[in-house]
Amino acid sequence: MLDAIDDLMRQMPGGGSAEFSAHPHVHPQNGQTYRSFDMDRDGFTGPRALQFKMAMA
Repeated sequence: MLDAIDDLMRQMPGGGSAEFSAHPHVHPQNGQTYRSFDMDRDGFTGPRALQFKMAMA
């Protein structure tokens, strides 16, 4: 899944910084840090994306 986000960010103008914001996630049980992304509604694509975006407006 993270590879797919990396690919999308490379293809988007500005590196996708408006649609995806990267931040580390520290697992509370094991203390390990993992890559994590927040995504705004413009990051969604596919057949149901428009329906989702309209519902969130």
